[in-house]
Amino acid sequence: MTPTLLQSLHMPLTTKVTAEGQLYVRQLEKCFDKIAGKDGRGYCEYFLADMDNDDMPELFVKSGHCEADFTMDVYTIKEGRVHRIYKTTAGHRDFQQGSGYLIMVEAQTGTYYSCKLMMKNGKIEEEPMVCKDASVPISDFDYPEYSEPQIEFYDHTNVQPIKDAFDVLNF
Repeated sequence: MTPTLLQSLHMPLTTKVTAEGQLYVRQLEKCFDKIAGKDGRGYCEYFLADMDNDDMPELFVKSGHCEADFTMDVYTIKEGRVHRIYKTTAGHRDFQQGSGYLIMVEAQTGTYYSCKLMMKNGKIEEEPMVCKDASVPISDFDYPEYSEPQIEFYDHTNVQPIKDAFDVLNF
């Protein structure tokens, strides 16, 4: 029997991660199990970002098997449960952290799309910023550079960022 994510980690999470943090750890485990299948293979990374400035971070999970099938699911905790509030494709995408928003950039095969991701009415919404289709020659397109810092993804087995985020909330 394959150990679960919680069992395979070196630290005893039941005493180290808060109840809210454990909800996100369990959600990561579910996401990985869903894509891993019987062969135990798959890609599952995440980051945390507080999208509505309520001091409770949202969980962004990128999963799949390759760039062609990556998806991004975003979760939040409400009333002691995890709720998915956004889903999109995630292949060839990059994320940058703003204050109360994220910038999502997709660049692939001569196309370019960027938008702001913002929380409105409990859901993540996209506000388009720049869109270039393949008909515009690359030499005629001035790619924007954003000043917001790059977001670091963490492997689903590394739950330390979740522990750290919820430890800060509980002081």
